[in-house]
Amino acid sequence: SSPSSSPSLEPTSTPSSTPSALPSAQPSHSPSSVPTSIPSSTPSKLPSSHPSYSPSLQPSPQPSSAPSSQPSWDPLDFSTEENEFGSFGSMFFVKAKAKITVTSFAIYTDAAVTGPIEVYSRPGKYFGHEVSSTGWALMFNLTVDMFGQDEATELDITDVEIKYGDYQSFFIWSPINDVMYNLGGSEG
Repeated sequence: SSPSSSPSLEPTSTPSSTPSALPSAQPSHSPSSVPTSIPSSTPSKLPSSHPSYSPSLQPSPQPSSAPSSQPSWDPLDFSTEENEFGSFGSMFFVKAKAKITVTSFAIYTDAAVTGPIEVYSRPGKYFGHEVSSTGWALMFNLTVDMFGQDEATELDITDVEIKYGDYQSFFIWSPINDVMYNLGGSEG
C-alpha cells in the first residue's frame, strides 16, 4: 500500500521506517533518539540532561540567572601538606578542557624565606625545551616572602590564556628555595 497524502490525526503505534517529508503540526512528547543534523532556530525550554561535548561557537548574550552548582574547573594541586619532594624548579604542562585563563599559582616551598621566584610559560608541551630558554616567556619575576611548607605562597602571574584543547607548559623556579611537589601519575 502507498502512503497517504495527508498526515493522520493520531500517531501510529509504531514509527515509520522513513521520516515524513513535512514536519508534524505539533511536537512529539519525547525527544528523538538521534540528534538532528541542523540546529533548531530557537532554544529548547528545558536544559539538556547532559552537557555537550564541544563548546558553543559563540558565547551566550547574557549570563545565566543562577551560578553553576560546581566550578567549571579543578584547581591544580601542585603539592599538599605532605610536601615530600622539592626542587629549585618544577616544569609541567596542562591541557585546557575549556578556554581558561591562568592568573596565579599557590605553591609551597621548603623553607620560609624571602627571595626571588620566577615563572615561565610556553605554548605546547615542554618536551625538548627543558634546557633551552627559546620560546619561554617570563610571567613572574619578583622577590617574595615564601611561607614554607605550612602555608601556600601566592604568585599572581601575567595572565596566560589557554584555548580549549591546547597544551601550555609552565616552569616555576627559585634559585634559593625548593618548590615542593608530589609525584603524580600523569601530566595534562
